Amino acid sequence: MSVYSCSASGCERMISKSMFPGGSPVALAKPEQWSLFGFFCAACKTMLCDRCATRTIGACACGQPLSLTIRPQPPETDAGDAAAAVATSDASNDPRAQAFAAAIAAQVGGEVVEYSTVDFGRERRAGARTLLLDRNGQPEGERGMALVTHLRRMGLPPGVQVFANTLRNLSDDAGHLGRDHVVFVGSADAFDIIRTAEVEPANHGLDAEDVANQLIRWHERYGVEIVAADTETVVFRFLRLPEDLDALTQEIVEFCPDLEETFEMEPDALAKSAWVWLWWD
Repeated sequence: MSVYSCSASGCERMISKSMFPGGSPVALAKPEQWSLFGFFCAACKTMLCDRCATRTIGACACGQPLSLTIRPQPPETDAGDAAAAVATSDASNDPRAQAFAAAIAAQVGGEVVEYSTVDFGRERRAGARTLLLDRNGQPEGERGMALVTHLRRMGLPPGVQVFANTLRNLSDDAGHLGRDHVVFVGSADAFDIIRTAEVEPANHGLDAEDVANQLIRWHERYGVEIVAADTETVVFRFLRLPEDLDALTQEIVEFCPDLEETFEMEPDALAKSAWVWLWWD
């Protein structure tokens, strides 16, 4: 098996170069000794394992950013298999999502559980991994969204989606109190984030598919990166913006009318950050 060794001082983990779908079985079986993912610095040619790259917040010791370069390929499926996978939505056995969640938890702390939550944290769903991350005094959702943004900048493994969830937690589960939820889903479709979170602006006659389809339309035109989603909220950013921001702003407000009353949704604000926080009452 072709391998790299982690360049970080004191780290003895090896980095698998296997393109085996889902990752090398040997590396999967021994996570303390092996990393499925390698992070490379183009400036000084350093290669770090997943844990060390997370510890350095996605930057090399030389100060340059790291990029995800060594990663297993998603399993190949035909159209029928892909449709069946979507129908069953059983990502709980996806080794890439499991391994990535465990590696991140090992560095930032928190507890990985074998479910995600919907309905403001009150119901559990199998089919994902959730990192319960202590807020450390930060506002609800802030640390989770910061971690997701950081992981996206480093690069996600193929076939894995990550998002912050339960931005408004109404659960009486003591294990959820004071913790942000960061969800790891085994899927090649970024818009499965909306389906996993079961976003449902029911008061506006919309369901998760309606929201996903609108985001897909925006993605086709401008590029969309989803950072957070829960029952009534979606947080994302546009990867590029059109010249006519007035028209885009109006389109966003028409899709999410509550923005007019709750958040600043003006063309100037969109031009400054490209971030959008959809919220339905």
